[in-house]
Amino acid sequence: MATSNGHRYDKGASKTTLVSSSSSGEQSRDGKPITIDVVSSGSNFSIDDNTTSTMGSSSNYWTSSSSPIRSPSVSPRRLGSHTISRKKRLTMAASISLAILLLVTTTILATYYGIASAHPLQQQSNTTATAPTTTDHHLQTGTFTAFTATPDPLVPTTRRAVHGEEFLGSIPTAPPDAQFPGSSEMNAGPSDSVKATYKLQSVASDAAECSKAGNEILKRGGSAVDAAITTALCAGLYHSHSCGIGGGFFMVVYDREFKNATSIDAREVAPSAATERMYVDNKNISSVKGWHAIAVPGEIYGYWEAFKRFGSGHLTWKQLFEPAIALAEQGSVVNHVLARTISSNINDITGFDAGLTDIFVNKVTGLPFVEGEIIRYPMLAQTLRMIADDEQGIFEYYQGKIAQNLASDIQEGGGILTLADLNNYRPVIEDALHSKLRDNSSMYGVPPPAGSLILHYIISIMDGYKYNQSWDSMSDDDKILFYHRFTEAMKFAYARRTELGDDRFVPEVAEMKETLLSPWFAKLTRALINDQRTSNDTKTYGVNIVPAIGKVGTSHISIIDKMGNAVSITTTINTHFGSKRVSRKTGIILNNEMDDFTTSPNSPNYYGLPPSIANLIAPGKRPQSSCAPIIVVDHNGDVRVVMGASGGSRIISAVANALIRVLYFGQDVKEAIDAPRIHHQLLPMELSYEPNFLRKHLKGLEDKGHHLVFSNTIAVIQGLDRLENMRIEANCDYRKRGAPAGE
Repeated sequence: MATSNGHRYDKGASKTTLVSSSSSGEQSRDGKPITIDVVSSGSNFSIDDNTTSTMGSSSNYWTSSSSPIRSPSVSPRRLGSHTISRKKRLTMAASISLAILLLVTTTILATYYGIASAHPLQQQSNTTATAPTTTDHHLQTGTFTAFTATPDPLVPTTRRAVHGEEFLGSIPTAPPDAQFPGSSEMNAGPSDSVKATYKLQSVASDAAECSKAGNEILKRGGSAVDAAITTALCAGLYHSHSCGIGGGFFMVVYDREFKNATSIDAREVAPSAATERMYVDNKNISSVKGWHAIAVPGEIYGYWEAFKRFGSGHLTWKQLFEPAIALAEQGSVVNHVLARTISSNINDITGFDAGLTDIFVNKVTGLPFVEGEIIRYPMLAQTLRMIADDEQGIFEYYQGKIAQNLASDIQEGGGILTLADLNNYRPVIEDALHSKLRDNSSMYGVPPPAGSLILHYIISIMDGYKYNQSWDSMSDDDKILFYHRFTEAMKFAYARRTELGDDRFVPEVAEMKETLLSPWFAKLTRALINDQRTSNDTKTYGVNIVPAIGKVGTSHISIIDKMGNAVSITTTINTHFGSKRVSRKTGIILNNEMDDFTTSPNSPNYYGLPPSIANLIAPGKRPQSSCAPIIVVDHNGDVRVVMGASGGSRIISAVANALIRVLYFGQDVKEAIDAPRIHHQLLPMELSYEPNFLRKHLKGLEDKGHHLVFSNTIAVIQGLDRLENMRIEANCDYRKRGAPAGE
């Protein structure tokens, strides 16, 4: 395979400076002691892997100044730290230990005599109104049965049911439970998804037909990147509500021969006329829907760069487009996913944009397309053919006729994206994000503004707990503890997400990246996780905003080719049908990625993620993303796992959940993907769980103080796992009914 080359958090509480050379033995690269500023959080504080802190309910973990927490090797400037002699350090350490011991004793006595502050759950139950009756969707062997979840007066009001994304596949479920909606008394059986095993190669996507198209490219001598391009173009038709050439992608490419990984960031960028306060100052425009929601697409430029660098040389650029062109011209069968999304967005399709009406309303019946009907994209087919015939690959889309048509359509609608914006677009190609796990395997992802860094941080935290047993052999208490630790890792990680953005515009991101990838920082975080209880105070984790959750788009593809190379790619136009706008002259459904920026300093985005100073709008800037494609490679340099997901802010937690099950608990890829998931993004302060989560585990989590919320679906994963015998196990999440292909 060929290669080429100032937001300040005020967290209060007293601060303790830890000198790690006297506690954990770690030093910075220059040999000096590592000093880390943290807030004293109770008792039993240690940075040992197997020790955790015990904290009071109002404890705060993190302190920071106008810049993020810094890696010890990056800068001599520390937050409130200074050089201390060894003798003084030992004296201070003894004093701190004595103070902590006194604090523990006082806390225990105060709690015993009822003087301590109330448990967070008790505090919340005194101020939270009873949840209203909620109608939710519940899955029973592939069908949806509506039921009413009526709050039980004996059940704490920290539990409630919410409407989430609906399951699209089939898995046996238990009857509804008023105490924990959607939960189960016993483990559910396997889903109806297929676990396929292949000898040479495999493609896993959320559309079976697209997996087959990608595998055909591999059979013809194409590379993993060749197959990824064909598969993604196909997905842009079968799931045109989620992805397509009007959006962008993040890709990780692993080259087995050279044992290195490359990141291709084809994320959309803000137009040159975009401003930081454009949506605040003009209430007549929206970052979610309409012409002003559109960022400069990067999909085609990213494919071209990937093709030039990692194409096999056996297939032409045009040949990679042929399956998608045929589908667009001849038509494809509307699958259940597209049909359901059309139905749930019917008002926008029939009343907001005539371009959407032309595409998604059947001209024969006069009604929106339903499952089983044939849908065609004639205008988009012409556009795809122009791109395929372009000897320069990208000229037509970014400078030629397509670019001119795109710009004129957007400007005629009142948008700000211009021809110059398309001319100036470039993807970012660099070394992949890299972190080591304890068994010397390597994990690769895409640097910020993608979500891979947060995924790496979560896995690094959990890696230090040294899990090494089968899931089935674990006791219920151990499983509850795992879920609790995993939840706390998510909360700490999502808190750090607010400090990330496009590092070309936010220099501090580079330092934060080094910090979050460092073993010492993961060790510090583990020490701050209390095994007995959680905190429901957002200040504990460093964020103080309360947002909400929305629905999502996106598509993921995982590929291993016969040479041992791999691709993990997540492609998206953001929310369903993107901006709800179609370029009438090109047939391209356009993204609404502008909403992934912090559009208001005081409001969350569509996915409920909190505002971030590092993610404010600027011309040419890339917005944050939760997309987290990853590749795990063993110590020999052979691909072990290729995985990623669709599902907005829940992508990171879903991939982490499944990856941990494969790497540490010995589950196969289907078992890991089938397993009911949990998700916590810190804001809102609630732990979401999927149907069939065991009630006794939920009760155990509630006893630790977690605020539990039922959710129908937590992201959709496509995964490949290469076994020791070099065979590939593939599974596509039953939640979206994809299917793999391979040989």
